Amino acid sequence: AERRDHREGKALFYQAEAARRQALKLAKTLLAEKKRAADLDSQFREDKKLALRDAHEAKRLAAESVDQKRSFLEIAGPVHKAQADVRTANRAYNEAVMRLANAEAAAESVDKSDAKGVKAAMAKVDKYRAASQHMEELVRVATRRLSELQDKDAPTEDLTAHVRSPKQRAEEKLKN
Repeated sequence: AERRDHREGKALFYQAEAARRQALKLAKTLLAEKKRAADLDSQFREDKKLALRDAHEAKRLAAESVDQKRSFLEIAGPVHKAQADVRTANRAYNEAVMRLANAEAAAESVDKSDAKGVKAAMAKVDKYRAASQHMEELVRVATRRLSELQDKDAPTEDLTAHVRSPKQRAEEKLKN
């Protein structure tokens, strides 16, 4: 009987010890989960602070970018306008030269015995020649204004396009 009581006591002791170990293991697991939750919470707060700071920085950089673009346009705006003026003047000059060439071709095909037709064709050629010279002067003025606005080292391609014939320009584009 004493032995049986001893065995039962020992069995109860081992059961209690096993329950204590299990409770200790559970307590350690819960403490680890609580620490992990606290770490995640602090990481979340830190990430939230960083996100807010980055959002403020993005707004500041966007405003700075707008200011820089505005100041660039204030500085470079006249150059861009002058470049557009040169392109427009070159197009107008090319159109005037084409009209002049068409008028000259038409004048050559007019019957020489028709004095009135020859006179009208020559008047048309003179009119288009004057318009072509006027457009050439506009190109010169626009080009001069652009070169005054640009640095002396700035690129000046296509500023003298009106001097070369369309055939020469086409050959240069094919070479490049």
